[in-house]
Amino acid sequence: MKKILMILSAVSLTLLGGEMYSQNKKAENDYNLQKAREVLNEEKDEAKAMALVNKQLGETPDMVEALLLRVRLDRMKGEYGAALHDLNHALKVNKPKNSGITNATLHWWKGHVYQDMFEMEKAVDSFRTAYELAVKGDKENCQGIAFDYAQSLYLTGDLGKSDIVYREMLGRDESDVEPMVGLARNMEDRGQYREALELLEKAGRMEAGYGEVYRFKMVAHNRLNELSKAVDDGLDWYEKSDNPNIDSLMVVLVRKAGYAVASIKSREKKSENPAEWKMLLCDFYEHTRDFAAAVKGYDELEEMYGKHEQIHIRRSDAYSELGLYDRAIEDASAVMEKNRDVYSLCRRGDCYRQSGRLEEALADFSAAIEEDPKA
Repeated sequence: MKKILMILSAVSLTLLGGEMYSQNKKAENDYNLQKAREVLNEEKDEAKAMALVNKQLGETPDMVEALLLRVRLDRMKGEYGAALHDLNHALKVNKPKNSGITNATLHWWKGHVYQDMFEMEKAVDSFRTAYELAVKGDKENCQGIAFDYAQSLYLTGDLGKSDIVYREMLGRDESDVEPMVGLARNMEDRGQYREALELLEKAGRMEAGYGEVYRFKMVAHNRLNELSKAVDDGLDWYEKSDNPNIDSLMVVLVRKAGYAVASIKSREKKSENPAEWKMLLCDFYEHTRDFAAAVKGYDELEEMYGKHEQIHIRRSDAYSELGLYDRAIEDASAVMEKNRDVYSLCRRGDCYRQSGRLEEALADFSAAIEEDPKA
């Protein structure tokens, strides 16, 4: 359970009923729908999946499960009008006992489509309807829908109503850390950092592995100028989160640079995966423009784990910043031995350009254009 609280949750095919097809109630042949799901999940072929789902809907135009799959595919393409058309039709024809999909779920999807379109007031309205329906008759998905409703309220600046929904979530499940962290985030927006920390400490006791707890602890301690604690929280966030924002982390680490470097090195020594800490240290050196230290770090990574594309790419950039263009070209060329694409050609071409080797630069840039004229 790793939600990023500053953005609304990503939609997957299985989330909140997207795959809730009732096998016991199939009254119509759904072969093309099942094949479309298989193609999308295994082959990742969206065009082929769309053709199959269109065929299914040609045969069974009121099949809500197929309409929802087409909504998902249309969202991937940015065809939001088509997605809304299908959702409205699904709401008109849906019989939850047959489809296995509640109307709360359909309104929830509408909320996400409106969000994609940056029509946040309509998104809030759809999430509100979804939440009201879920409270009455969709207990299984109620907390997830409530979370997205509270998030949409936050994003439109309505912290008061957002607080109310988070507290209702806690009323249903006092151990749910997501509304705790949501409330703490709202408190921080009001400048209530001590109150937020109290709630975040409680959330951490409930679920020590939930990365967002440490993200917002980092923010609070940073705002209170408790920098050692902020650094420790930031490194906990880096360790526990699936997708920490490195730029946000660096803002905190540079405020107490010596302590940050020592803490990263200490965690590297204790870690079962020291490479992730070594890479973070290299990130820190690059962020502070200590490119010589970054190069040394990449050399150590190469000694530990052997040659790797990312090491070559990052070290090439660091060498370029140091003006060591021949070495930058060596690393850029090493990347191209295994992955000659537009980006690798442009990277080496820029190294040639900066070193004054213009004919070789033009050759790489020309090859990049041939590789992908639209890039």
